[in-house]
Amino acid sequence: MIIRRLEEKDIQQHNEVSSSCFIWQVGESDDSLPEGILLGAFSDDNKTLMSNLECITFPVYFKQLTLKCLGIGGVATKPEYRRGGLVRALFDEAFRMSARQAWDISLLSPFSTVYYRKFGYDTVLWNIKARAEISSLSCIDRCFDVELVSNNNVEELIKLYNKIAKSTDLLVVRNEKGDFYHKPFSKCEYTYMYKRNGEARGFISYKIDRAQSLLAVNEIYFYDKQALLGLLGFLRTYEGNLKYIEFTRLPATTPVLSVIGEPRAFTITAFPGNSGRILNMESVLNATVFPREYGRFSFLSLDTVPACSGIFNVEYENKKGLITRSEDGEYDFSVSACAAAKLFLSGEGFSENLLSYIDGFEKKRDVTDLLKAFPARSTDFNKGF
Repeated sequence: MIIRRLEEKDIQQHNEVSSSCFIWQVGESDDSLPEGILLGAFSDDNKTLMSNLECITFPVYFKQLTLKCLGIGGVATKPEYRRGGLVRALFDEAFRMSARQAWDISLLSPFSTVYYRKFGYDTVLWNIKARAEISSLSCIDRCFDVELVSNNNVEELIKLYNKIAKSTDLLVVRNEKGDFYHKPFSKCEYTYMYKRNGEARGFISYKIDRAQSLLAVNEIYFYDKQALLGLLGFLRTYEGNLKYIEFTRLPATTPVLSVIGEPRAFTITAFPGNSGRILNMESVLNATVFPREYGRFSFLSLDTVPACSGIFNVEYENKKGLITRSEDGEYDFSVSACAAAKLFLSGEGFSENLLSYIDGFEKKRDVTDLLKAFPARSTDFNKGF
């Protein structure tokens, strides 16, 4: 087996591998490789592509700072070459590249959470889909303090989004117009900004399905409760001609449903979101905003990625932490790669009792200072790949 980056000469083979896995028809226009770094597992002749994956780099917000994230997508193997360790070899190569590429964490959208745990990934956020009759918003005052987003003002939307997104871990940094609905009349995709005293305070993006009499909300972001109520109040303008509203993907801890008078009017479906893993433990810990009061903890990270293995000692005070690393010594608890992802990336804010249910977490000594350092925190992810 030979692992190497795909080149332009490999386009047709890449399409065939991808098509055999994701079942799509290869066309004449499919004549370029996807963005990012593509890794392939070739047979010993270095010509026959058996399996490949895509490595996509992008920044995400984390504790008011940003981390460099490796997005894994397009993991595909031809049926006749499956169960031969090809995907394992591809992930190993991606992890070897992580130091050179300065990747801090990695995220992917798994077809199976259990399968990707083999590579150190675990669920780091949960989402919900919520659907109800649009009349359920009748308890909220109608609002018209909004502005339609188009190519003329999309730059204002970009600035608004990034200001709001900084307060939520794992949201993607966005700087491109194409990241937002901003062509309402050519694509029938709508975004409205809520404004208070001329200042943008939130926005909502949605599509309309007239056949199903449905308003489908794709994104909703806001600074505060007043902005949220303003955005929901604006949607009431559709009460006369649409029957249903659906929030297609919200973080499980969203306040959206709690401001609606009768949240039981909604049919809610919960589902696991993206899986993640840490690629540089010190980067994640150094980005963390710690408590003001003094605390300390140490842990053994049982990970095969070099930048995540060993004993990490954390001493914090006045919101800053001092992180040191050693090969041996005493520690308060140990974590597998999966447990570390849930503990440090998910924002779930575990209690000591809940920690005992995390596979790969083993407590040796008191973990009070650990729990203080990682309380519940807003977490979300909003990039498809």
